[in-house]
Amino acid sequence: MRDLACAACVAVLSWFVTLLTVLIVALLVTLAGRSMFWYTHFYAAVCLYGSAAVGKILLIHTLARNLYYGGVSGVDLSERFFDVSLLLWCCVLLFLTQRGLCSAYVPMMMVVFPLASKLLLTKHFRARGASLQYCVLYLTGLAVPYVHIMFLIWVVFEIFTPILGRSGTEIPPDVVLASLVTLATIILSSYFMHFIYLSCSTRRILAGLGSVFVLMFVLVCCGLFFPYSADPSSPRPKRIFVQVPQSLISL
Repeated sequence: MRDLACAACVAVLSWFVTLLTVLIVALLVTLAGRSMFWYTHFYAAVCLYGSAAVGKILLIHTLARNLYYGGVSGVDLSERFFDVSLLLWCCVLLFLTQRGLCSAYVPMMMVVFPLASKLLLTKHFRARGASLQYCVLYLTGLAVPYVHIMFLIWVVFEIFTPILGRSGTEIPPDVVLASLVTLATIILSSYFMHFIYLSCSTRRILAGLGSVFVLMFVLVCCGLFFPYSADPSSPRPKRIFVQVPQSLISL
């Protein structure tokens, strides 16, 4: 129980540090005068803030594996952090269910499908370890909830991205978008912590993510991604179907 609590603290700490780091990057972009560079180039925000978020999570767990969990096998750590992800999603499920919110079905999917996949693959994992077949089957079990959550994340971005330009000066729009990208990264990476502790080395992945981040940061600061475009089809729509209420007039 103590080991599980420590692992949960490591996971939550990694998410908090990741959010803080990405917000600092967003503030630097705002201070550089390149705010809303993503308005017509949304992929640029994903590459900049997403690479920073994924790289930070990966770096913290790599340091935890090498420095804090030096004497623990990777297999035990992978099982432990899978249990952490499952525990945290169960807490979200219980909270939303206790509140009576219909959206509790989302964490329910993130509990049922990964747990069922893990139970079905337990014998295979103990016999062969993290083989290619195990990875494919594990990802297949995550396909249904992850595809659904990615659709929900896409809807959130489609709602908030067009209106961030009118958010005023109280909260910089880049801070809001960076927070949304980081939250999406945390949600989607929750069950992939399992693979970090099974990998032999994460240096190449960290180097690739770092290169993408540095390249995108330089391009953004150079003003390559101008928020607006002369192409009428290029600016993002201000309203989509989920934002238009249906008004009924009764006489």
